[in-house]
Amino acid sequence: MVMRILSRIVQKINLFEFPGLPLLSRRDFPSIVFNDSNDWTLLAMKEHVELLKSETNQKVLVNTFDALEFYALNVIENVTIFGIGPLIPSAFLDGNDSSDTSFGVDMRRSLDNYMDWLDSKAKESVIYIAFGSYSQIPNQLMEEIAHGLVLCKRPFL
Repeated sequence: MVMRILSRIVQKINLFEFPGLPLLSRRDFPSIVFNDSNDWTLLAMKEHVELLKSETNQKVLVNTFDALEFYALNVIENVTIFGIGPLIPSAFLDGNDSSDTSFGVDMRRSLDNYMDWLDSKAKESVIYIAFGSYSQIPNQLMEEIAHGLVLCKRPFL
């Protein structure tokens, strides 16, 4: 159903309608959804929706909390959504398990030890840039960002 709906969407139209949801715009979706090289995301979404539809008492657990996303947690009809977060590893939350540092979603595990590099820099001197796990940044934009970072002459990560 999701694949059929998405496949009928004309690229010029920026509003999408799904049963049980308010109108959504392109910015409501991760950029990976609309990247042709990532058709697997649409298939995964379809599988999740189909699996959910097969359940009689639909419940979904989400890594968020009510105060942050109350509307989003209550907008889908016929599905009970529970905010169970934030799910923060113990090393960052209470320190009971210093080895528990993974959020379980490290899509591109770094081979380099960036923490040693970061510790070698002056406090508050490093520019941190995060595009998200699924972001698809056009080459021209990435080149412009890189050029700006080089011009500012500050360390960045």
